[in-house]
Amino acid sequence: MNQKRRFVHALLLVFTALIWGCAFVAQSVGMKYIGPMTFTFIRFFMGTVMLLPVTFFEDEVRRSRAAGIGRQDQAALETAFSWKNKDLLIGGLLTGTFLFIASALQQYGLKYTSPGKAGFITAFYIIFVPIANWLIFKKRCSYKIWISVAAAFVGLYFLSISGVSRIETGDIIIFISALFYTGQILSVDHFSRRVDGIKLSCVQFAVSAALGLIFTVILEKPDMKQILNAAVPLLYTGILSTGLAYTLQIIGQKGISPTLASLLMSLESVFATLASFIILGDALSGREILGCLIMFGAIILAQLPDTKTTKRSPDSV
Repeated sequence: MNQKRRFVHALLLVFTALIWGCAFVAQSVGMKYIGPMTFTFIRFFMGTVMLLPVTFFEDEVRRSRAAGIGRQDQAALETAFSWKNKDLLIGGLLTGTFLFIASALQQYGLKYTSPGKAGFITAFYIIFVPIANWLIFKKRCSYKIWISVAAAFVGLYFLSISGVSRIETGDIIIFISALFYTGQILSVDHFSRRVDGIKLSCVQFAVSAALGLIFTVILEKPDMKQILNAAVPLLYTGILSTGLAYTLQIIGQKGISPTLASLLMSLESVFATLASFIILGDALSGREILGCLIMFGAIILAQLPDTKTTKRSPDSV
């Protein structure tokens, strides 16, 4: 992949992080009215409804463009982008399950810990992803990427944590959710290269919504009045944070390694802090500014081309 396309994919993930960062406030406000399972179910149901017509429109466009190619090529194209594609169904089931568990645990964790600590612990996936990618898929990272990961982790600490904090119940819950976000990122990396990204996103949301509905019925008693009170945060989280951002994640990850993707998406913590400053008027401390600068420096370092002229091994990241 050429450098220009790689930059576009990276930009999509930065935009994803921006949407997620601004959504943190919406998630916190929504939890004042409805339970975490109800919130999780509705956001993913809205994401599914939003994407379904997009997939049908995409199919029509693809068929019209394929009219001029041979029948054999048309059949291969239909198979690759079919709803019955085995990789699509397995990938959607796997990514959707990981996403539901991670999102639900994060919502629960927000009830018992501060947003700053939650953002910091969630971003542990920037460490988990390269380690898991190496252990499971035997894909190594360059020293430059490891230095970027370490710098980003330090930046997140300065950005999110003030002083010495004790470990709370919510911290443990969100730590576990970070493990499942790692699974979702690696699953997207594996399947997004094999199937249509928008369809994968749609199946992912449908699986998450179905699981959310089951656990909502079992664990909570949704109240329509309270759901309406949470309409604004639900609309933002369902349409933008879920329907748009997670789809951009799948498309963006097609062009870069999962380790670099996790670094770019961890910018959500920076954008969450900046959104609080711009929208809510929260003051930025020198510590937070330093954290933002370190984070941006880590991302820039990870994006710089390698200076080595020797060809890298095919299993490196």
